[in-house]
Amino acid sequence: MRLIGSAALALAALLASACGSKGAVSLLATVSAPDVTVEQLTLGARLKGGFDLVLEVGPEAESGTEVTVENFAVARGGATLVAPLLAAPVDATLPLAVGKGQRRAVRFAIDESKFIEPGERDQICAGSVQITGAIRDTLSGGNVTQLASPEAAPVCP
Repeated sequence: MRLIGSAALALAALLASACGSKGAVSLLATVSAPDVTVEQLTLGARLKGGFDLVLEVGPEAESGTEVTVENFAVARGGATLVAPLLAAPVDATLPLAVGKGQRRAVRFAIDESKFIEPGERDQICAGSVQITGAIRDTLSGGNVTQLASPEAAPVCP
């Protein structure tokens, strides 16, 4: 009887170690290093700065993935302050390809050609902000993943 119990425990341990974490078989995505500056010009205010989109496909995934961007925004405490936030990858093109077992960090630069409203400027400058967004990837069958950066203090005039 004791031998059967030991065998069952050994089998359970083997099966548990084979399962691995969700990150080992899917795409993990984060937004990091948010940098938001409000620049006051004669004609109005505009946003400058950027952030990193970090993508990692686990080593046990079926394959690599292609990532497309749905949207980005500037937010605080769950409230959207500026949307859409126009941003483009600095040294990459969309869709972003990430291979199986690969980690990729892509810097996005905020499009400086768009002016923001005075109310948006005031809301951004009132405290720390986050970059939020959504991406879609082929490995998940096209599911949307919501993202939010750590909070960062904006640079305001």
